[in-house]
Amino acid sequence: MSFNSVIETLESALQQAVGNREQIRELFVGHIRSRFLDQFVQDHLNGIATNPSHIVRRNAGQLNFTFINSPHFEYTMRLVPPFRSRPHGVKWLGERQLLSVKQGTVTVRQLFVPGHVNTFTKDTQIERMETVLVEPGAYVEADTANCILDIDEVRDPTVLEMLTIRDPTVHFLWTFDSRLTAQYAESSKMASSRLQNIFDLARAMDRPVSPDVYDVVFSQGNAQEKLIAIESLLLAASERGFLELQSAIDSEDAILSRNAQDLFDRMFVGNAQLCR
Repeated sequence: MSFNSVIETLESALQQAVGNREQIRELFVGHIRSRFLDQFVQDHLNGIATNPSHIVRRNAGQLNFTFINSPHFEYTMRLVPPFRSRPHGVKWLGERQLLSVKQGTVTVRQLFVPGHVNTFTKDTQIERMETVLVEPGAYVEADTANCILDIDEVRDPTVLEMLTIRDPTVHFLWTFDSRLTAQYAESSKMASSRLQNIFDLARAMDRPVSPDVYDVVFSQGNAQEKLIAIESLLLAASERGFLELQSAIDSEDAILSRNAQDLFDRMFVGNAQLCR
């Protein structure tokens, strides 16, 4: 079976297993224990031997390869050079992951975060930490979405395979400092970041944003995207911005309502106090 066929088969099987934790684990473990990576490397070596201009596709930078990138799953392979354990910051995706070691030995910290990823509280501390030594052919799994798999030390040049089980309801990505204390949260959605960039660019160029764009965001966007659109309207001194902000505050979506109130406080309450 060709490389592309193997990936297509795995992706299709994972898609059918969405929501079934045991089946997803079984599919991934079966895949990493196959000869897939060996064949992938050999095929490209053969390609380079016959054509020095051979293109190695699916690579993301020099050390990463992305084989699956879908709304529900991300499957990557990483080449990791050796490094010693040292205090360092970590990010919490709020999504479960499985990490496998193809070669080399890796120390992984399992860090457990209290609360929910969509409700950020600054200075939150990691609740519990466990250290696992993962050897070639073995894997470690985040039992819950509150578990971070942090690569703490790599003893030899290592090949890692990682499966991230994406959760479309997650809106934020947390960053912890080297003391494992939460510092800030940002949008976890690439689409949200791009939307923010487009609105910022339009404002910088003094270009009006079409009402149709806002219509789409408010009818189809997630909570984070709606807040970005509301802030854009407010910065443009649009009456619609105030109406959409009030609607968001009154929303039955708890995340949208809470963050809309935070936006109101940040944009208006603080300014009102400064004017006193």
